[in-house]
Amino acid sequence: MGAPILAIDPFHPQPRVLERAVVALREGGLVAYPTDTYYGLGCDMHDKRAIDRLYLLKGHDRRRPMSLIVPDLTEVARYAKVSNYGYRVIRHLTPGAFTFVLEATKLVPEVMQTRQKTVGIRVPDCEVARGLSERLGHP
Repeated sequence: MGAPILAIDPFHPQPRVLERAVVALREGGLVAYPTDTYYGLGCDMHDKRAIDRLYLLKGHDRRRPMSLIVPDLTEVARYAKVSNYGYRVIRHLTPGAFTFVLEATKLVPEVMQTRQKTVGIRVPDCEVARGLSERLGHP
């Protein structure tokens, strides 16, 4: 049986469709979703088996951790240490097509960090991507 394909309006995402995707994430599934730059493929950052499947499917080098998608600047500060200057820069550039590499907080699983304890974080200019992270409650 194949994975369900759900149509979603990228500008005005339907709450019931977002909820179905979040249920899939909570159950260890992978979700393809639009962002402001391209389609992303993601999973729950706390589900190691889902992360393993994501790396395998993408053929991604494990020495280069994947980025976190968060809905807003408040969430950036939960998962990364942000200086006052960094906060002003990020506030000016988000939401948008930027990934910020910052020192990770203890909330970020090691598998999502570099050896230098940094993490890539995005606040995409896309309601679907931000909505998934917001409804899930974490990246």
